[in-house]
Amino acid sequence: MKSKEEFLLYKNPAILRRYVKDCGVSYKEADSIWVELMKYLYLASYCIHTKANSGLMFFGQVNNKIDEMWHKFLLFTKDYREFCDCYCGVFIDHIPNTNSDESELLRNPGHYQKFKENLKEYLKLVHEIWGEETFKKWFVSKDYK
Repeated sequence: MKSKEEFLLYKNPAILRRYVKDCGVSYKEADSIWVELMKYLYLASYCIHTKANSGLMFFGQVNNKIDEMWHKFLLFTKDYREFCDCYCGVFIDHIPNTNSDESELLRNPGHYQKFKENLKEYLKLVHEIWGEETFKKWFVSKDYK
């Protein structure tokens, strides 16, 4: 697994152009969202390699814009696979959130308690690894311009 600094240096202009075309945002905004996706994928890789917060992937994306950028990356299958191999050291699956996941939490108090514990650890990791600015961007302002 590469360092978080190396993750942030990875660029793929073709994906950014596709995001701009499909989502109607500026290239600058797309690039900002790309950086946040790289942060998320680093965090996911970190959790897999360190076994920290095994429930991380359960939380899905922090923002629809990041998730949409991930979708664009997945369309470039070869690039995504090579990125995962080279940068993450493991393939990072994209697991969509479904309403049934949320229903299960409400029906099962044990699952809800585990969810709360995992969420607390996830929020702590985001803050520890990426700092307060990213934490606020992901969970408070959600502004990527």
